[in-house]
Amino acid sequence: MDDPQDFLDGADGESLVLTVPTGGGSSIWSTPRYNALAAISDGLPHMEIPYQVGKVNTYPTSKEKLDGSKLKQKDMLFTDPPLLIASDVSRVSWTSRVSESETNSKNEDIDVSANAGVTVGGISVGMGVSAGWGSGYSLTVGKEARFSGTLPPLPDDPGTPEDEYTSHTYGLRPYVYIQDYETADGSDAAFYVQTYTVEK
Repeated sequence: MDDPQDFLDGADGESLVLTVPTGGGSSIWSTPRYNALAAISDGLPHMEIPYQVGKVNTYPTSKEKLDGSKLKQKDMLFTDPPLLIASDVSRVSWTSRVSESETNSKNEDIDVSANAGVTVGGISVGMGVSAGWGSGYSLTVGKEARFSGTLPPLPDDPGTPEDEYTSHTYGLRPYVYIQDYETADGSDAAFYVQTYTVEK
């Protein structure tokens, strides 16, 4: 960074790193596979998941953390999560986002002018207003975390006498909180957890 006027608050002489996404994607790891990696890595915590992902009858019905302790309102990232009701015909999806950013802007040249005039016989003479902002720059830096999920549909099977949707329908409420832990070298660290309660 070349910022001799210090418009970016101490950035002069520092490196600017731009991360450009080129495709995107996501991965889901099994808990045993992740824990095997955590066992040989100094900075990753061991994870115990108390319910089976996708098996809603194993999910808690009241707010709790992964260790079974009560999830308090003050610990939640989003304090009023929605109740999502599974559909019988389509997928139900949601996305929650938390972000933090800062923008520094600098106008290199500002030119504002106005001219007065008179009106004669309904015709304006010499009246004009102009504004020019010249050139400038703006830099925004920050960080963002997104949390999302999808509920699959619960269609009725016409080959059975029961209505599967009526029998098995449920509502899911997603919660996000920050879990603190200590790394192997004694440093404090944390990670986001998205967990759920099931309401029938």
